[in-house]
Amino acid sequence: MTLPVRSSYRASPTPLPEEKPLAAPVLVAIGGFLVVLEGLLIVESSTFDMWVVLLAGLLLMGWALIVRHEPHHHVANGITILFFVLLTFVYGYGGFYLGGILAGVGGLLAIVWKPRPLTGPVRVQQ
Repeated sequence: MTLPVRSSYRASPTPLPEEKPLAAPVLVAIGGFLVVLEGLLIVESSTFDMWVVLLAGLLLMGWALIVRHEPHHHVANGITILFFVLLTFVYGYGGFYLGGILAGVGGLLAIVWKPRPLTGPVRVQQ
């Protein structure tokens, strides 16, 4: 004999898959790539400037992954990205200017990103 399955509508007891930002890390990664490319090709004024720009570009590309995989820290990560973008403009040309602008927009998108609210009831069988 089997027991009947009772169903009810209530919030799901198990966490749902987490939503992650997409536009912000893509823009930051493209911008970081352009900053690294600029560091390799253009910045020849001093070796210190070249290394700062290269390091900032590599960190921007790494932070793009962090923004994607740790969405709950999106504000702190966005502020960090904006800091590295500022470094690229101070010590270089910001990745041909386009890289710095793309990474800056990606940092701003990371700051203002919010997951979509869950809508509707979730049906759970008991």
